[in-house]
Amino acid sequence: MRKIALVVLIIVLLPNLSAGADKVGSEGCKRVHKGSYLDRYRSDLDGDGIKELIMLEEIPGEDQDELVKEVKLVVRTRRGDYRYNIGPVYYICGVEEMRISDRIKPFISLWYFAGAHAIWMELFSFNGTELIGEIKIFSDAGSIEVKDMDNDGVRDIAAIDRDYDNNPTENGYTKLYKFTNNKWQFVSVRRIFQKNSYEENYDQI
Repeated sequence: MRKIALVVLIIVLLPNLSAGADKVGSEGCKRVHKGSYLDRYRSDLDGDGIKELIMLEEIPGEDQDELVKEVKLVVRTRRGDYRYNIGPVYYICGVEEMRISDRIKPFISLWYFAGAHAIWMELFSFNGTELIGEIKIFSDAGSIEVKDMDNDGVRDIAAIDRDYDNNPTENGYTKLYKFTNNKWQFVSVRRIFQKNSYEENYDQI
């Protein structure tokens, strides 16, 4: 009975990622179910004017209480399917299109659970012949945000980690990533000083 209640609670908390949410926390993740495609959407990833179908494919283990053996990202085109092996994943937050600028082709954004409060975000691109893993970003505070931090017209990624050298419930670090020279790069770390919140109130380290 407890397991059923937990699953219901997780589904209720699931955010609408397909609507283009800019911020996701670990409370929005859900359990992967056997033999299903979890999320799917269409997007012109390679700029050829034809929308590809993007979806998740999972192959669970024999014991349903164990981690899912394998999760694959699938891009379906007229030429065939392209797959990228994500590996063992237990809770999926979602897969969605992520646009950071009108001048840059969209990315595939995959979010998944990584502990009691932590999440991973992986970004992928598709050039028409290959599905490419661009970057994998971790937040042990369960907070990753995508927005234009420096007003240059291109959205950046900010991921928060807790500061375990001080009070991790009140202090942390924001890791900033930017897309420059056609690739994602880590650019800076900022220390956050904000009681009971991870609002933007930080000083440069």
